[in-house]
Amino acid sequence: MARQQSALTHARVLEMFEYDAATGNLLWKNSTTNRIRVGEVAVTVASNGRRYVGVDGETQMVHRLVWFWHKGVWPQFNLAPVDGDYLNTRIENLVEQTPRETAKKGGLRSNNKTGIKGVTWDAEKREYAVYGYLNGKSIFHSRHKTLEAAAEAAKEAEKGIIPDTTMRRQRHAAKIAQKQLWAKMIKWSRGFHRWESVEQFIADIGEQPHAMARLIPADRNKSMGPGNFAWAESHQRSKDAEFQQKKRYENREWYRDGHLMRKYHIRHADYVAKLIEQKGVCAICSQPETATDGRSGRIKEYHVDHDHETGKVRGLLCTACNTAIGHMQEDVERLKAAIRYIEKWKPSAVDPTNVVQFNAPLGFGA
Repeated sequence: MARQQSALTHARVLEMFEYDAATGNLLWKNSTTNRIRVGEVAVTVASNGRRYVGVDGETQMVHRLVWFWHKGVWPQFNLAPVDGDYLNTRIENLVEQTPRETAKKGGLRSNNKTGIKGVTWDAEKREYAVYGYLNGKSIFHSRHKTLEAAAEAAKEAEKGIIPDTTMRRQRHAAKIAQKQLWAKMIKWSRGFHRWESVEQFIADIGEQPHAMARLIPADRNKSMGPGNFAWAESHQRSKDAEFQQKKRYENREWYRDGHLMRKYHIRHADYVAKLIEQKGVCAICSQPETATDGRSGRIKEYHVDHDHETGKVRGLLCTACNTAIGHMQEDVERLKAAIRYIEKWKPSAVDPTNVVQFNAPLGFGA
């Protein structure tokens, strides 16, 4: 961040000071008070050891005045000595430095008890907090349970990489996935494993290749742990799915009976009797069902049509008719209107002189 600029002009500074190239000091060139003697070193040493100069009601640090004396402009950021000695104010020893560069080169703060720059211990949350610098400001980076993880995050923060909201959410999701994988591993190993922590476990095995993979010990005579694990392909779920599908198909009448009883309070025998009564066709269109199941490719069963208020079964419908009356909300007037509409526009009932041609303008818009 740029410092507030001074009201001193370059011409005024050249008028008031000479520069001693051998020592890097500024010497008084003109006297403004009786206490100032021409040729003396212009400096006042403060209690913190820094050197200042007061001129025209302003107090400026000597090394900044030396820079301004030579460059004609004030430094935009911080000035740092190349040799690390702030008392050496020779112009060749001064270099401009961004706040981030200054913070990066600085040492540990006196109250830092972790021994790692940018990492502090949060006693209230019982976690290590990591901070980085962005545009000269201290910015929160992340929190960690272990000092090792915080040290890794501090390296990232030192490079100026501060996680945004999206990155934080992604990292949070990754942590949840890691804990879930840890829980799966405990289940797979039946609690007998040699990993000491989640962090060690994740660093050792990485990510689960895919949902069907599971961990097994490479040497089954030893507990699963570092150096003794392998990813195995698990087909049990797919085998179970195939078995259930085959079982349902072979016993489809039994499953169908349960479904009809739960939803419509009829047995499969009642369904078959109704189908025989309808002579095996739809109760509305008197046509056989033609729609097929997208997964199995088999012809679908007829839909059981029932009164939604009383629950009474009315008949068996094909997919097309069942969908039609459903979309019409079983509204008799709407269905009659649809019939009248279709009859009106039958080719035999339409007067060609009253039909608007497809390419004729309909008068919509301008």
